[in-house]
Amino acid sequence: MRLSIFSALAIFSTAVFAYPAAEASPLQARTNGWAIKNFTRSSTSPSSPVTYTLILDTYGTLTNCTIVDTANPSWYHAWYDLPCNKDAPYHLSWGWDYPGDFTVLTVESFPATGASMKAFFGYDHPNAKLPGTVYYPDQGYNTPQ
Repeated sequence: MRLSIFSALAIFSTAVFAYPAAEASPLQARTNGWAIKNFTRSSTSPSSPVTYTLILDTYGTLTNCTIVDTANPSWYHAWYDLPCNKDAPYHLSWGWDYPGDFTVLTVESFPATGASMKAFFGYDHPNAKLPGTVYYPDQGYNTPQ
């Protein structure tokens, strides 16, 4: 009787483990939403203006944004609700976590109809290459909320 139980267990375990394992599907990057592309910050000194330039990609529609921050000192200045450009329905905010040397760029839409939406993009060590021009990696696509 023992032999048949062991034989049955051996056959069962062989059958269970003989099936091919399911292959994991590869992770895919999000291909829709909002993205920040070609983002740069330029300044010659902490007391000089900082020029922010970027391309906002909202579901394939590209919007050029330029903001010049003239605060002194401008390198560590946080600001909010500035229009992306005079014609676009997008406003930008730049907030700091000073102890962590981290910033968040918030993009908010103000469409002619419908609710406004926001998307958030984070940057580590944003002043690491100032003075000069800092080139940030493209970020997104993030889902606006």
